[in-house]
Amino acid sequence: MKRAIRKSDQKEFAIKIIKKKNMSDEEVKVIYDEVEILERVKHPNCVELFETSDNGNKMYMVMELLTGGELFTRIADQEFMNEKQSSQITAQILSALQYLGENDIVHRDLKPENLMFKNEDVDSPIIITDFGLASSRTDTDMNTACGILKKPLKIMYKHKLNLIFVCYYCY
Repeated sequence: MKRAIRKSDQKEFAIKIIKKKNMSDEEVKVIYDEVEILERVKHPNCVELFETSDNGNKMYMVMELLTGGELFTRIADQEFMNEKQSSQITAQILSALQYLGENDIVHRDLKPENLMFKNEDVDSPIIITDFGLASSRTDTDMNTACGILKKPLKIMYKHKLNLIFVCYYCY
């Protein structure tokens, strides 16, 4: 990720640069799938994709800049996280997952490292990031192992994947 500033208004963005030169066709397809999904996602607790550019060798994804760090790091740095903070974070994640579910999107890699705070404020919103393994529920190939899973879940569980991860991490 690179940090960029738009000259017209000094707004900051993150730019994800993906080198496609030595990628297989399947790996390139994964990138385009991520872009297609992010273009559909419009929720305050999901990372926002503003623009993409593809010059053949590299894909540039202009995204929302998140400066608050990972949930994993914040949990590790704090002595404890109080119930109010935990419940606010959980509510935001569940709101985003409800939205994704209503839009037939399964993240498939939900973990503390992919949950980032928008800024460094104590009450900063939590943002779901890294939709690289995300899939549309209409996809037939949901039998692949991904994220923290060691083996694929059966297709009948595909609509419950996001909730399974939340329950696991809340516990």
